[in-house]
Amino acid sequence: PQFLDSFVDRLVGLRNKFKGASAMLSGFMGGGGGGAADDGVARDRLREFQAQIFELEDLFQDEEQTEFCVVTIPTELAMAESERLVTALGEQEIAVRNIVVNQV
Repeated sequence: PQFLDSFVDRLVGLRNKFKGASAMLSGFMGGGGGGAADDGVARDRLREFQAQIFELEDLFQDEEQTEFCVVTIPTELAMAESERLVTALGEQEIAVRNIVVNQV
């Protein structure tokens, strides 16, 4: 969720950065474009998406509603990746109570 949140912020920043160049090219190529109205709609949609990400993050951190069950296989690489996943989820305060090892 935090990755997606920062991704949305970057998209908005890039859109704002290139807005002027896009308008210039659109005018040069004869395109009318919606201009500021289209920009506002796109920005609003990105912000709505960002709000949904925050709701998802809250859901992931609610131990009464959500928990992750990590499933792995007994190879060195898979176990290392599973350990990394459990650590990352713990840092995000997301519950992991079970780990399943297949192919034993």
